[in-house]
Amino acid sequence: MSGRLGSSSCQQEGVVSRIDAGGRAFVAVQRAEACQTCSSRPACVALGARTSEIQVEVSNDIGAGPGDRVGLALPERDIVTVSILVYLVPTLGLLVGALLGSNLSPDSSDSGNSVALLGAGVGLGLGLLASRVIGRILGAGRRYAPRLTRITARSNATGPEDPGPSELALR
Repeated sequence: MSGRLGSSSCQQEGVVSRIDAGGRAFVAVQRAEACQTCSSRPACVALGARTSEIQVEVSNDIGAGPGDRVGLALPERDIVTVSILVYLVPTLGLLVGALLGSNLSPDSSDSGNSVALLGAGVGLGLGLLASRVIGRILGAGRRYAPRLTRITARSNATGPEDPGPSELALR
């Protein structure tokens, strides 16, 4: 594991639901549990996050199997970076669009306000699109994806409960 994961990371436990043909693990976690230690939790709750199970796709570097209980971590620094991408880029698009729209309007009457409003809408749309494209580019490298940190309990289907060699290397 890289030294990036430590005490300044959001950590969570989940259960491996399946392993795909490429060896990637799909881990079921409770959204509310995953958010308990996150400093951005109030913002998510304000945006309507519900308590439910979500599936997280992660690289299976520790050899976990279906049914294993595992630990996941995501550095808070990465959460801040992704939050800036998700919130700041569209907001800047909205503001720039509104400013351009108001500067391009021929007068300051109601029609000028309409042009500014139209510019804000176009800017917001372009900001959301830019955020999505940048997110896909960053997501393709899996740099901003959670990582498996440990196997906390082996499933009976995958073998004994003693740690495997990859888990011992993490200690």
